[in-house]
Amino acid sequence: MLRQSRILKTVALAMGLSLLAPISAMAQATPNAAILVVDFQRLVDDSLAGKDAKAQIADYMAKVKAREQQLKDKLVTDAENLQKQRSILKEEDFNRRAVEFDQSRQRAATELENKQVTAQRAARQAESEILRLARPIVRNLMQKRKANMVIPKNVAFDMKESLDVTTKVLEELNREVPKLKVALPET
Repeated sequence: MLRQSRILKTVALAMGLSLLAPISAMAQATPNAAILVVDFQRLVDDSLAGKDAKAQIADYMAKVKAREQQLKDKLVTDAENLQKQRSILKEEDFNRRAVEFDQSRQRAATELENKQVTAQRAARQAESEILRLARPIVRNLMQKRKANMVIPKNVAFDMKESLDVTTKVLEELNREVPKLKVALPET
């Protein structure tokens, strides 16, 4: 019985050591973290491509604003004309024109809303495109600095400034992509 107990202890010890060996090997195989930090929002906001995209969207929105004023002016004129004609039109004719006016007002609101949505979609697409274009630049810096991870600056709780490569990425992005065509329809 004593002998059997020793054999069981020896087997248990061997099994325990064999379980620890893979953990030790994994710890040795795991590289040290070499991290770079990038302020991706700054790339979108401060890059030449980002500024170009914002200017195009602002120009589009100025045209939308002018169209909005044009539609408002027409609706005000139509409403005033409808009110003037109220006393001379038959009730059914007035009601028909009032319905037409409401439909016209609704079409104008829908048109403006669609233009707003288009501008928002274009802004998101431009942002995605800028980040897509920055990716190979970031990967190149990772190779040069032998980094194995990039994290966004907005999630870094604290860091050494030397880890932040945003300025380098921004400079290279500006060299490679000074302009960005934003897909916007004519207003």
